[in-house]
This record gives sequence, structure tokens and C-alpha cells, in this order.
Amino acid sequence: YRPLGGRFGAGFDPAQVNLQNWGTLELVFDHCNAHTLNWSGPPEFGSGSRAMTRLSTLDEVDCAGGRKLTAQGSRAAEGLRSRSGTWYVPERSGEGWVVEELADGRSIVYWFTYTPDGQQAWTIGSGVRDGNRLLIADNRITRGTRFGADFNAAQVELLPWGTLDIEFAQCGQASLSYAASLPGYDSGSRAPVRLSRIAGAPCVDAMPAAVSGLSWVERAATPSRAQSELAVTTLDGALYALGGFGAPRAFRRYDRSSNSWSSLPDLPAGRDHLASFAIDGGIYMVGGSPNGDGDQTVAGFRFDLASGQWESRPELEWMYASHAALAHGHAYIGSSDGSLQQYDPQHRRVRRQFSTIAEERDHAQVVSFLDEIWVISGRTPERATVAIYDPVSEQWRAGPRIARGRGGFAAAVVGQRIVIAGGEVLTGGQYVEPSTEIYNAGATTWQP
Repeated sequence: YRPLGGRFGAGFDPAQVNLQNWGTLELVFDHCNAHTLNWSGPPEFGSGSRAMTRLSTLDEVDCAGGRKLTAQGSRAAEGLRSRSGTWYVPERSGEGWVVEELADGRSIVYWFTYTPDGQQAWTIGSGVRDGNRLLIADNRITRGTRFGADFNAAQVELLPWGTLDIEFAQCGQASLSYAASLPGYDSGSRAPVRLSRIAGAPCVDAMPAAVSGLSWVERAATPSRAQSELAVTTLDGALYALGGFGAPRAFRRYDRSSNSWSSLPDLPAGRDHLASFAIDGGIYMVGGSPNGDGDQTVAGFRFDLASGQWESRPELEWMYASHAALAHGHAYIGSSDGSLQQYDPQHRRVRRQFSTIAEERDHAQVVSFLDEIWVISGRTPERATVAIYDPVSEQWRAGPRIARGRGGFAAAVVGQRIVIAGGEVLTGGQYVEPSTEIYNAGATTWQP
């Protein structure tokens, strides 16, 4: 879309904004630093393609895997304050800011807005970050050349526009003041909110402190028969429990507000030691060990909550005794060999991400935390190690060790914390591991 009709500054009227359908853009990435742009626009813009190279690399999301890390391999607190992404004022359609934080301490801000007579305008400026503040003393506006074949670099003008002063009060809120020196533009202020952020560059307002005085509260028991070695996932505040020993085709939903369980249509195949995830209105089951009747010819199925029907997903691969997590619109499904099955539900494609950390992960846990996938503990034997997969760089690294190795345990992400609890130990004597451990974002160790 191409927004036209709005006026810059105090003269802005949302009723004057016209969002014109411009056409299509397609980006085909050859590698991290190059792509081909294909476009098809209105007659005055035409159609064509162009080879593009990367101009800037954002802090914390470079393809080489450069991250601010603790000595134990977790993301350091100073790397968890990214403001890169898009910002806007919801009441001002067609106007906003693209913020790019660079690794050298500078930030670039592109302001897409309107001219005083209702045409599109772009300004660009850069400054050095000072805590939560970014001052751009020399913001510039471009003009002078034409799109497409008539482009002439010699005609490009970068005119002084004025200043921008941005204070990022929180990860999702900012205050912005501007003072224009170019005739026709005024001075004023805005209160932008974040519209989008960059995958792989999380922002945490305050690192969580160690917790104490916690206690367990028992909630409603699942219906008979009881399940073990099952899969559990969440969607829209509800818990979904699938399969397992005792009730291999059971499919149940837990409602927290009423503290009650309800039964859903049986799984299409009885399974234990399966994995599950939920995305876009669907509950997925993957792999496990066949247990009883049903369709055991394919590994994966999707339950559509709107229609109440199961449908097969034959592209999903078999796995055993691990779990699944979501990141950036993809599911990451663990396997006992420590690898991950990366699943794209939109295009229904699977890629295998083999771990460079050569450890078996039978009965491990898989969680999504701070835009990365943590594969925690597992056996054989029970190990205290953690493997972290970074989807942006597609690289693995070791994470902070837990205190007590275990398999077959529970794990969940709660806000900016990972909580693991319970489990079993089969090596050196068989027993149930009773402990709970918590990892707080930005910390170097797990809290017992």
C-alpha cells in the first residue's frame, strides 16, 4: 500500500488518508547479505527486479551469531534491550518510524511520513545511543530523483530537515520530540508505541529477580483414566493434554478460570511419548510411540479448533520422548538424538537442525526462551547440560547447566523465567527427582 493525503504535523487528518493499493513486492534471499527484489506496481512504477546488498547489520541479530552472552552461554542482560523494529502512533495512519540499532552504539531512524501537501516523505538520521535516549541532531529528508529506470544518482538531495529526540521509556513505549528547520514542517511531539520487533532481538524492561517463598497448589485432576508420558501444549490460555500411557487416544482441555477439564475428540492414533504444539487455531500432535489403534502410518496430525476435526500432516517426521516449542512462526520439535525438527506450518515444510553438541537428549525438555530454543537435560545418562539453538544464525551453543540432571520432567516458560520441576533418574539408582529449578533472564546460573 501507498499512503497519500495526510498532512505533516498538526494539520494531520486521518479522514484524508488514502491507502492506495500499490502492487506486490517479492524478496528472494540468496544469503544473509544479498537478495533479489522483484516488484509489480502501478503503470507509473512498472515492474522489474533489482539485486540488493545489505546496508546495515542490526545489533544482536547478525547472521554470524554475534550475541552478548554470559560466560555460561545465556544471553546477557545488556543484550536484552533492543528497540529495533517499527514504531507508530495508532491514530496517525501511514506514518511511523523504523529503528535500527547497530552494534557500534549508533541507531538509524527512518521516519516515513507526509509532506505538508499530502505526498509521501521519508527522513533519515543517525545518532549515538545514550542509555534510553537517542538524539539525532542532523535529520535529513531526500528528494530529487525518480523511481526505476529514470533514477539518476546525481539528482539525489539530502536536505537538512531538523532534529529528533527519542526517549525509550519502556520496551514498547517511547516519547519523541522533533524540531523542523525545513519550511512547511513544524515542531512537536509524539508518543510512539512499538508496532513490531526484530526476531532474535528481544527486549526485557527489567531483569527478573530471584524468587523465594514459592509453593505448589493442586488443581483439578484429569478425568479417568490418568495419563503419563503424554504431551501438553497451550493455546489462548487453555492447556491441552494429549495421549500417553493409560489413555493413549485421550485429548483433554483444561480451563484455568473454571479449574475444570473437558474431553475433546479422540486422537486419530494412540500414542505415548509424543510431542505437541499449538499455532494458528490448531493443536498439533507429532511422533511418539504407537500405542493401540488408529492411523499409525503418519507421524503428525492437526486438530482444527474451529471445525473440531483432525487432519493428517504427513510431512511431519517421527520423534520419540521429547517436546516442542514455537519461535518466529515455526515449531521446533525435539528428538532423542538432540536434533530439532523445524516445521513451517504455513508452507508445511520440515528442516532438520542437527545439534553440534554431541549429546543424547532422550526424555529432554524443549522450550522457547528469549527468541531461542533451549533443549534441557535428558539422558542417557541423565545430564545437567543445556543446548541452545539460535534460529537467526542457525547455530548451536552450550547454555547454563542445571543443578541436578534428570529426564522425563516438566518445563515451562513463565514471563522472563524458565521453570523445570520433577523428573526421573535411572542411572546409578532409580528414583524420582523432587527438585524445582528456575532460570531468570540475564542470570548466569539456575536458581534452586
